[in-house]
Amino acid sequence: MPVEQQHKEMEKFTIDKKIDYYLAAMRYIHPPPVGLADNIAKHGKAALPFLMKRLREERNESNQVHLMSVFESMHLFYYNLKDEKEVHLLLKEKIDSMKNLDHKKSAENILKDIRENQVPNPEKVLSEISR
Repeated sequence: MPVEQQHKEMEKFTIDKKIDYYLAAMRYIHPPPVGLADNIAKHGKAALPFLMKRLREERNESNQVHLMSVFESMHLFYYNLKDEKEVHLLLKEKIDSMKNLDHKKSAENILKDIRENQVPNPEKVLSEISR
């Protein structure tokens, strides 16, 4: 399905189903459609209970990082998570239990960006896009 159609289809789902769709897409579509995280992230605070529940229950480290990427997208573009201490604690708990060093490093970077209230650097984004 073309990317635009994927986004349209996701809009028909509840937040919980959007998370299912996103995780399935990240696992089975190559290259992974990372932009689908925005379909969840744009719900902001309303999506937090669903994301937190899923992250608490998720045992697969790759999926944990994918879910954390949704938190990161939310923080950077839709809803500031800097003061959401429960989110910080949950992310830290999951990071501490990770065995895969690549997953752990990615997750640590996400938490660092949220804690330090990092916002996108437009020049960096534009330079990466133009490559």
